[in-house]
Amino acid sequence: MKTSLFILLLFEYLQVIAQPAFPALKHYTPLTSVEHYKSASGQLLDSVITCAQSTSTSPCVRSRKIAYAYDTNEQIDKVTLYLMDNNGEWIEDYQADYTYSANGKVIQQVSYSWDNTTNQWVENLTVDYSYNTSNNIYQLITSSWATANNQWESSTKYTFQYNTTGKLTQQIHYSWNNALFQWKESSKIESIYNNDNYKIEEIHYTWESSNNQWKNSTRESYLLDHNNQRVEVLSYFWEDINNQWKETLKVENTFSNEGCLVQALFYDWNNNQWELSSSQNQNFDANGNTSSIVDYSRNNNQWIGEEKRDFIYDANGFVTRNTYYNWNLVSNTWDFDRLEQHTLYYQPTVNLHYLPSQDLAQLYPNPVTNHLQIETQANTPLHFQLTDLQGRVLLNQTWTGQQSQSIDLSHLAQGLYLYTILVDDKRQTGKLVKQ
Repeated sequence: MKTSLFILLLFEYLQVIAQPAFPALKHYTPLTSVEHYKSASGQLLDSVITCAQSTSTSPCVRSRKIAYAYDTNEQIDKVTLYLMDNNGEWIEDYQADYTYSANGKVIQQVSYSWDNTTNQWVENLTVDYSYNTSNNIYQLITSSWATANNQWESSTKYTFQYNTTGKLTQQIHYSWNNALFQWKESSKIESIYNNDNYKIEEIHYTWESSNNQWKNSTRESYLLDHNNQRVEVLSYFWEDINNQWKETLKVENTFSNEGCLVQALFYDWNNNQWELSSSQNQNFDANGNTSSIVDYSRNNNQWIGEEKRDFIYDANGFVTRNTYYNWNLVSNTWDFDRLEQHTLYYQPTVNLHYLPSQDLAQLYPNPVTNHLQIETQANTPLHFQLTDLQGRVLLNQTWTGQQSQSIDLSHLAQGLYLYTILVDDKRQTGKLVKQ
């Protein structure tokens, strides 16, 4: 089962689908293996188009698109979010560009917002990652674009410490102080592990500037079973008056024989005892994917439905449909609330060794007005792809046995485009000017 492509906390711009998540463009954690973006046959994910349905009988209306571009190492180079306007046209909204180190680690993410007035991308945020010798992130710095000064300004910093097995043991968040021109502590998280290297406690602190010291804030302790699964989670907050931890929430988890979380019972601390308040139940399909999540609340010793979410997956383990329901107290049934359907498009499967660009075909005229002529001596399938400068795929064609092929480009706007020609394990790249 594919998991989320992002590991940490901070905050999320998009919630495209429930599970597995596609890249949330404002997430600060770098991308993990590109294998998460491949189909079972090795095709790279090209784009995801989402349509929304507000009633059970209304049509599913396209609402957003996420497009992915890759570099020659099949690393994600660019992720772009588009929204559908009232005229049925895709409008740019948000974009993230990624820069990698020689060993394939993301070292910088730059995000942009689309300015509808100037019709261009405007800098928004940068995230710079630093790694230790074990390839774990030890520092993360974000900078925001200051339009008034036309420059990047430091915003936040996170530092990370790990144990000898690579488990995160400490995370400190700093904020940039413009007046003092230095980083100031803001919050800290410490994690404690058992002998099997599973987390058993997490403590949160806030920085107390008046005393220049860390102050207890919240704490979670985890009770693990013999499989090191979290069967109980206890949450506390720090009570300053009595200088002690106070219970606030308890969660009891039940797992299937396969290790899937099937139920979570939530308790609130009230009148010095735990009171059952809500629950969440999960069902799974034969592939271990979550097929439904059902939330209940507890009232007068009875369970009352709150929300239900059903998920349908494709053969590659990606969610293709989310359906949401609300509980009807009158009819005691689940009523349809909304639906989101996700259509995934993949780039053609090619066996690339990413050799330097070679002369596999002749393209003319260049600049081109309407029709582009491609001539080749290859007798094996030739694939031609055309993209714009934002990495959006505009044209995909494959043909065999024709030494000359004419392609109609009259529908394209004037400007600069990028082309790729693939023949067997060879590739030819270049620029094409449309007049």
